Amino acid sequence: MQTRFSPMMLSLLVCLLLSAPLARADDTYVAPVQEAWREALVQYSEGRHAEAFGNFFWAAIRDHAQAQEIVGMMYLLGPEVYGPGVRRDAREAAFWLSEAGGRGRETARYVRCLMDLAGVREGSLRRVVRFACAEIGEPGR
Repeated sequence: MQTRFSPMMLSLLVCLLLSAPLARADDTYVAPVQEAWREALVQYSEGRHAEAFGNFFWAAIRDHAQAQEIVGMMYLLGPEVYGPGVRRDAREAAFWLSEAGGRGRETARYVRCLMDLAGVREGSLRRVVRFACAEIGEPGR
């Protein structure tokens, strides 16, 4: 004997099947991102910058705006500030700062703008700092 479903029953079944994974995905998606974020903050505060970078990056690729901002700054400042485990990469810095700025992070937007105005292509932090200092009337560093 073959079971037949009415169009109304099929519609209801399809709606239930489509909505259940979405609700569950939200729960299983947000918790790991927040966990990675918290772990990264602990690692960063302990000076374990390379490990922190990995967790910040993991959260950044999952659209965590503050993590995107930090990843961008870490790429901009590189190993001189964060040690050999974090490389300097102006293109990556520009990308992540743009992503964070697009999600409302004002500092990221400002630093990205300074990078453009100062003509930073190879991650020259000194150039950005000099330009920013000149903009606000402070002596260059």
